[in-house]
Amino acid sequence: MSSFRTDRIWMYNRLVPSRKGVTTEFLEGVQGFVEFALMQHDFVSNGSIRCPCSRCRNISGFLEPHDVRAHLYKHGFMPNYYQWESHGEPFIPIFRPQPSRNTEKEIGPEITIENQYRTMVLDAIGHSFNFESDGFNLDGEEEQPPTRNAQEFFDMLKASEEPLFDGCVNHSTLSAVCRLLNIKSEFNMSDNCYNQILLFLKELLPEDAKLPNDYYRTKQMVAKLGLGYEKIDVCKTGCIIYYKGNKDKVNCPKCGQPRYKPKRGGNGRQKDVAYKVLRYFSITPRLQRLYMSTKTAENMIWHWKSRREPGVMSHPSDGEA
Repeated sequence: MSSFRTDRIWMYNRLVPSRKGVTTEFLEGVQGFVEFALMQHDFVSNGSIRCPCSRCRNISGFLEPHDVRAHLYKHGFMPNYYQWESHGEPFIPIFRPQPSRNTEKEIGPEITIENQYRTMVLDAIGHSFNFESDGFNLDGEEEQPPTRNAQEFFDMLKASEEPLFDGCVNHSTLSAVCRLLNIKSEFNMSDNCYNQILLFLKELLPEDAKLPNDYYRTKQMVAKLGLGYEKIDVCKTGCIIYYKGNKDKVNCPKCGQPRYKPKRGGNGRQKDVAYKVLRYFSITPRLQRLYMSTKTAENMIWHWKSRREPGVMSHPSDGEA
């Protein structure tokens, strides 16, 4: 494991001791940080970058460079952001330094995770997500109980930052879970097989390992990272879908077949189970997700930004229609 970045102590020596004002070292360092961030094109959106100040914490969307500088001068950097992984710098695990007298605040626990998982959560949150309106004060204090939506995202951010167990340097809780889900999908592993592997891993790992207990809880943990779908019942013979005008029908208006399977023993408390179900993947949130990530958004708007040869059709937007 590498040692902490001694060349960035300036990040937490913002104020001049015993006097009001910001140190020259901090001013120069912030300027260098902004210049570095603007050169990482995959992490820049229309000339704007994420703000790593102690209020925004890289999760309040993209801001103009002058606004980022103003935030940093006023509030300082978020805790322990010695490596600028949300601004394009490759992440290397670091040790936490001992705070000096001039350090403004406790720097916080060491982070030993891979940056792409935190970035993945931030991209899933989206730039328009308003944490303050959902009950979170970005200064670190709760002003009102957070909504369920906000709490789920903060739980995922925490899972992307905390080590899988005390002393683990290779995986966070979220990175370990994502790897396990990828393996399950790639090798078509059954749910029961996945559960048995989880139980075995929990026996091998230390007691403080933060793995979920089963596949159901694993899916709950990462549900917000994915894109949902709508279930629509379908006639068992494929005549219609029970949608809009047919939404409340219990028999197909064309062939007369029942919509639901018969209940066992006539128990009225059982849920209705349709013979056939269509899963509709709405395109709108999927397009929104492509624009949320700076990596994919660049590819989505290339036809608008690029200079193409006049009179040559290289994209549908070149056509008259």
